[in-house]
This record gives sequence, structure tokens and C-alpha cells, in this order.
Amino acid sequence: MAEEKIPKKLYRGVVLSSQSIEQGAKWHGVVLKPPREAKIDKNGRKTVDDGNEYGVYMSDNESMVDDVYSKPRFPWNPIKPLSNNIIYKDGGGRQYCVSTPNVGIMYEIDTQGIEVKNPWISQQLSGHYNNGYEGKEWIAEQIPVSNYKITAIKVGMDNLHDAENIDATNLQEAEKQLHAILSKRQQHLNDFCKEIEKMPPIERNNVSSDEMAVYKQIFGDGGVKYTDYSSKDLNTAKDYYMYLAWKIYNKDSSKIDMKTLGYLYQISSVVLVNPKSTLEDLLKQFEKESTSLDKKIMSYQEKGLQNVADKIQQKKEFVSNLSREIDDYQFLNTTVIHS
Repeated sequence: MAEEKIPKKLYRGVVLSSQSIEQGAKWHGVVLKPPREAKIDKNGRKTVDDGNEYGVYMSDNESMVDDVYSKPRFPWNPIKPLSNNIIYKDGGGRQYCVSTPNVGIMYEIDTQGIEVKNPWISQQLSGHYNNGYEGKEWIAEQIPVSNYKITAIKVGMDNLHDAENIDATNLQEAEKQLHAILSKRQQHLNDFCKEIEKMPPIERNNVSSDEMAVYKQIFGDGGVKYTDYSSKDLNTAKDYYMYLAWKIYNKDSSKIDMKTLGYLYQISSVVLVNPKSTLEDLLKQFEKESTSLDKKIMSYQEKGLQNVADKIQQKKEFVSNLSREIDDYQFLNTTVIHS
């Protein structure tokens, strides 16, 4: 049987917690070795934790490594010391803790000069070989620094932030950027923790998707807690929406008005889906909501439910004020442009 040809390039992926990175875990400029000491199976063989042959694992399928081994999924890295108090559930009963993100690192390995082979796989894991992807797995005892380069750095999503990639061309700059991102996210997540802790358990166990969207707009990237939207150019529907949210939040930032912010998000979300939506689109949406509220007010009045109609009238006044603000803003800016 002919000896199998070793590919010139192989790929490896690892996922590290942000805590381990901040505590000094080395992910570049060091020899790549198995992450833990070997275990010994019943046959006296060295194995990794899952029972497969001991070594540094790689694959000849770059897509598999990108999709699986270097992909930082939603984390379970509870922020301490609040971890006993920051469990919350969404409307579907799924449980979350406020967690710092994981970071995925992808390596391209030059196999020249390295002893590489196909590992033996334990019988119970034989059906999961190469995670079901095409291609083969390979191992080496270790990978020298001179034989690898980092091709991707991925900061995963967390409770408040979407996933983002860091350019791996300059690793010194990439490491600075990574620490800056993790530090910023830690601050945002800590602030979110403090807010979640204030919630009665019954509310914490039923956090809706709309409420989470509002929390992201408060504590996430560009959140109204950290950004002064009064000094920003408001060129899109999203810009103006964030300005309105900023005004509501800053009326009393010590107690978040989730009812008003939630309603603002509810009536604006259909427009916010499209990043190209304009102020005119947002104004039309407010006018549409106002018309809908008029019909509800009339309906409840006809049913003799004036108390319900009065509550809806309060919503109508809120929406009408929003529309007037946009009208005034557009008029002011048109006047400035043409003066």
C-alpha cells in the first residue's frame, strides 16, 4: 500500500475564553502543543481528552477548521463575582448568563520539516471523523513557530455584541486591538449585569427579544449609555432612532424607562431592519402607527371603554411628538442647507 502523501498545508483552529487571553494565554509566537497533558487509555496509549491519539490536531479541510474548530460560539463564561445573580431567561425559557466572549484563532501550518501523520481514532468517535467533513485529520507532536501563520482572529458574539473579525496581518496591532475590544466589552457587560441584578426574578425569567434589543442599544457598541447622540449627524433612520433612545435614556439614566424605550423600538424595528432607511421612512412609520392608534381609540370609545382609550391616547401623543420632532429636524436642516 502506497504511503499517503502529506499535504503541504494543514489547518488548525482553537477557541480561547477572553479570561484566558486577559490572563496571558499565548496564542502566537509560541510552539503549538497539545493543550493538556496526555491521558493513558486501557491499552497504555497516550490520548487526548476524547480518547483519540495524543498530538496537535490539524485538518486538510480549511472550511471545516473555519466552521468548527476556530468558530467562537455563544459563550458560557460567567462574569464574576456576579455569576449567581445574572442568570436570565428569554420568552422561550432558554437560560443565559452574562458572559464574556470567546475568541477563535485559525492557523495555517506549513508541514515541511514536521513529522505529520494520520491519528488513530477511538472506536466511539470514529463516526465523527473530521467532524463529518471531507478530508482527513492529521497530528504532530508540536508545531514550531516558523511553521505556522495566523490567518484569522474571530471575537465571538456575546449577550450584547455581534461577532467581529480582526485583521491578522500585523499580529502586534491585532493583539492590541483584541485587548481593546475585550476590555470594552467587559465594561459593557458589567454594566448590563448591574442592570439585570435590579430586576425582580419574575422579570429576569422572561426577558423578551425586544427588551434584549433595547439593552443592546443601551449597553452595546454605540450604546446610548456611552455615546452622546446630540452631537452626531442624524442622516439615517437608525441615527435618528438612536438619538430618540438617547434622549429617553438620559431623562433618568439611574432608572431605565424600558416601557417607553421598548415601545419606541417596537414601532421602529420594521424600519431599522434596512440600514438604508431614511428619516422619511421613520416618519412614515410613526404616521402609520398614529393612524392605527386613532382607529383603536375610536373602537374602544364605541365600546364604552374610555379608560382604555385614554391609555392609547397617551401612546398617540408620544408618537405624534416623535413625528413633530422629525419634521422640525428636517425643516431646520433644510433651512440651514439653503441659507
